[in-house]
Amino acid sequence: MIWYKDNNSDIVVSTRIRLARNLDKTPFPNALKDTKEVTEKIKSAVLGSNSTLAKDFDFIDLDNTPAIRRQELAEEHLISPVMCEGKGKSALVSKDRTMSIMLMEEDHIRLQIIKSGCSLDEAFALAGKVDDVIEENLTYAFDSDRSEERRVGK
Repeated sequence: MIWYKDNNSDIVVSTRIRLARNLDKTPFPNALKDTKEVTEKIKSAVLGSNSTLAKDFDFIDLDNTPAIRRQELAEEHLISPVMCEGKGKSALVSKDRTMSIMLMEEDHIRLQIIKSGCSLDEAFALAGKVDDVIEENLTYAFDSDRSEERRVGK
């Protein structure tokens, strides 16, 4: 099911949750000479997991995807317009087209959930579940000092 077809209203309202993640001890995508190794790690963490999530996603190598198909994915908000232009970028897109995991955009992982209507709690819960599955197999970069600064509003 495509999220916007699940709308029984004349007004289209949608909810989108995005989580950005980077891998520990790994240069950011703009500093990587070759993104293939990191992409394979993330791809394996999702598609190789023992969760039902592994069966829900298709891997799309954007370098080998026709421009018209990349544009279609961007128009559906499954990838960003930036993803259409760059090299070494890919995405994991759910079969129902409500979730996408952009790889090597500004961050190593940009997880996105799109739901029809005002479904913030549902979208956030699903994002958390997908994020947990990925984190079972990968270690995210984390700066406890900066985390403390954000919490106390510095």
